[in-house]
Amino acid sequence: MKINKVILLLLCIISLTNQSASTIDAEESLKTEISKEFNFLAPLILNPVKLAFDNNPSGSSSVLRGNGKVTINLPELKLICSTKDKKYHTDIIRIVIAHELGHYLQNIHQYDNSNTLQRECQADLISGFLIFQTTFQDMVNIGEKIQKRKQQADEQMAAELTKINDRILAVYGSVFDLGDEYSIQNDHPRGSERVTAIRTGIDYGNLYLASLIQSNEKFDLSYRKLNRDLLKIYKRNLGYLEGDNLISWSDRTARKIVHEDLKICRDIVVYNNFKWNTASNYPFLDYRQTITNIGNKRITISFFNQIYLKRKKDPENMLYWSLKNTDARTITLSSGESKTISSSIQWEATKTDIPSYLAFGFENSMYTCRTVSPAQAQKKTLKGDRFSIKREIPSEETILDILLSYRPGNLKDLIAGVGQLDEINGTRVEYPSLLKYPNSLGTSVVYLSDDKIYSIYIVLCNSDENTASKRLQTLIKTLANLGQKVNRSESRAKFDIYNITSPQNKLIGRIMLSRDDNGKVLLYLDIYD
Repeated sequence: MKINKVILLLLCIISLTNQSASTIDAEESLKTEISKEFNFLAPLILNPVKLAFDNNPSGSSSVLRGNGKVTINLPELKLICSTKDKKYHTDIIRIVIAHELGHYLQNIHQYDNSNTLQRECQADLISGFLIFQTTFQDMVNIGEKIQKRKQQADEQMAAELTKINDRILAVYGSVFDLGDEYSIQNDHPRGSERVTAIRTGIDYGNLYLASLIQSNEKFDLSYRKLNRDLLKIYKRNLGYLEGDNLISWSDRTARKIVHEDLKICRDIVVYNNFKWNTASNYPFLDYRQTITNIGNKRITISFFNQIYLKRKKDPENMLYWSLKNTDARTITLSSGESKTISSSIQWEATKTDIPSYLAFGFENSMYTCRTVSPAQAQKKTLKGDRFSIKREIPSEETILDILLSYRPGNLKDLIAGVGQLDEINGTRVEYPSLLKYPNSLGTSVVYLSDDKIYSIYIVLCNSDENTASKRLQTLIKTLANLGQKVNRSESRAKFDIYNITSPQNKLIGRIMLSRDDNGKVLLYLDIYD
């Protein structure tokens, strides 16, 4: 059975490539490799486009509107490739090209209806779709080779997929963990948002393939029916609307990933309560959400509650999540209004995969918050389109200096999404932070409604006493370098508390060591507004 090469899709399996990457140290060899991958990917966007090269050492791969070209910056690409073994270089080249082709499609179809972060996120979504299309022939070749042997075919295919998974992880680590986690003025999404975008773009590839198969008479009736059912699931789970195409769907989805409008999202707080119900052969997750508008404007929220299968061998959860079920909702809340939603989502587990619940308001959940209808949303001016290389992780002192500069009165500007209530009638609201603290377990903006104050809450480590003590001493020294004083205010068997005071002797934060019965020590830092 022949399948159109333009499709080149693979249902529910991901592989970036099975080709051996050639040596790319020499510039001509690199250009040859780029040209080969460009010639493979470019026809998939169904619009004429040319390839150009740039040797500017301070430049970046880019697309300029109207010149009909994708420009690949060679020094930048060499730098990205230098972070990984050469066997991953072809994969890296493909992703960079696919991202720029995403920008090229934007320039043709939809130039000015999203801001820079959303535009970069949309290019990542499109690149996921394009990369998905490059995998089909490789996997078909592997499958045919294995099936000829017949015996142990499943085991051999599993081994091949394991190799592919390892390569995907390596490429994600060097390319799509490029978001600037340590700056407020970044023009690319955070690393976790970029990974979410490429995974979701791959999901759209599954949707597209299912739509082709379900109407193709070359396939038998039962297989077409299976894909017709899968198509309904993908449309629901991906928020696909009738009449959508890749551009319209990716534009709307990008707004959910980077959370439009961020300032409005800060006025929404959520209390999530859920339970994994394992009582039946078809278990459900039962959830109850109370969503409140604490702002002074009427807000419409579009959001997902989702269950995915994630792979046990992927502890950092970077790989594609096999999406199982999604509860998509849109609600409108007046100022001060609350709504409670109670529902269930079915789930399952396998030997290799475990279910994961991604609730509205959790890190990496998808949603938008608007005070106006989408048709009324104002179009925004865009900057140029560039790929972005991985930035250096700043020092602890640099980030602390930035955080201290935001106080007093401006810590709320670091909020990166909707807030989570600690209990149904709680007074503590925890928000994700735009700024990530280096080498930490988590950075949040906390609002105490009783006291009407914000703080930055950073979990520095959860380790043994010796490691935590060393981290504490480093932190105290860093604060001293910034002119802040640290003094122990309380010491007990289970915890130590240190006060941080400004040069004007004003209390501006606290450090706490908290010990559990198993010898673990939790070290965290609070900086007050």
